[in-house]
Amino acid sequence: MTNSDTVQQMFTNIEPHFQAIRLQLHKVITLLEAPGVPDTAAVRQSVEVILAHERTFLGQMDQIVFQYDHEAKAKVNYLRKIELLLLIITICVLLVEGLLIFRPAVEKLRQTILQLLAAKNKAKQMNDELISLNQSLKEAKRELLEAAHQKHQQQMSEQKLRAAYLIEGQEEERKRLARELHDGLGQMLTALKLGIENVGTHASFTEKGFKAMEDLKSLIGQTIQETRTISFNLMPAVLSDFGIASALKLLTAQTASSTGANITFTSNFNGERLPKNIEVGMYRIAQEGIHNAIKYAQARRITVELVTRIKYVHLVIADNGKGFEFENVHADTEQNGIAHGIYNMQERAQMINGLMKIDSRPGKGTKIHFKLPMIYLEDEQNYSVISR
Repeated sequence: MTNSDTVQQMFTNIEPHFQAIRLQLHKVITLLEAPGVPDTAAVRQSVEVILAHERTFLGQMDQIVFQYDHEAKAKVNYLRKIELLLLIITICVLLVEGLLIFRPAVEKLRQTILQLLAAKNKAKQMNDELISLNQSLKEAKRELLEAAHQKHQQQMSEQKLRAAYLIEGQEEERKRLARELHDGLGQMLTALKLGIENVGTHASFTEKGFKAMEDLKSLIGQTIQETRTISFNLMPAVLSDFGIASALKLLTAQTASSTGANITFTSNFNGERLPKNIEVGMYRIAQEGIHNAIKYAQARRITVELVTRIKYVHLVIADNGKGFEFENVHADTEQNGIAHGIYNMQERAQMINGLMKIDSRPGKGTKIHFKLPMIYLEDEQNYSVISR
């Protein structure tokens, strides 16, 4: 720190006294350190000189200290004034910034916030409108889908109704043909057989004539049996008289007898009857399934099961035949017969509101599973089958 001129002048004024004191102190030290007895008179004289300069030296030193204090206070006051001035300038700058910068910025920010709020409200309004429009579109879409579904259902119902009438007409025609074959042609063939047998008992034939007569009787017997088979396949009387269980039992027995295949039938029906159209449909499905298993799958063991469980009536036809790829059956021209039979079974299942699943793999046999909801039986014709 640099001393002021006043302090330097005060140090200059005190310098002779300081030098005199320093010189006398040096002399005293020298006398006291000298060997022998120190010169007391010389020491006393030096001490008197030091004491003579002491008062003046200390007084001037006090003045120097006071001067330092005075100058320090003056500098502190000066610095305070500078700080105050800087504070005033800073406040003025802040006020100017507030007026010229922050206030416009705040106003701009306020306007921006208001614009954002307005945009938010507008966006919310547009969003509400979009939600309303989307809801309207959903309602319109739902109505269109319902209309299209109703139209489709109506078309399907009309198509199903036409198909039902067609199938019903076919079944009635089958029934009429079966009755005519059984009552008309069957009776005539039986009468012809009896007549030939009667002729054979009253006439004499050669051995060749006798053999021809026996062959003729055998041929007529075969014709009668074939007529009965055709009549049964067209419309078995047991189906309308005793129901689906009895009809399937007779169908499996006659088919096993005529083809040599091992066909078993199981059922938990004890005389229960289903609506006529359902019994006919299920019988045709079983008839087609057994026919396909023997003719196309070359199956030698077939099981037919008719049971009621919980909510469904189940008809299951399983065989140990050669099987097929269900996905490719319609594309294979060599399997047109199978494809036609599957189509017929599926059509029959749809006509009576049943569900049919076919599971088959080459070398693994085939399983046809048809099931009919019990609720359909109850609602459709107020008919209930007792579950076991």
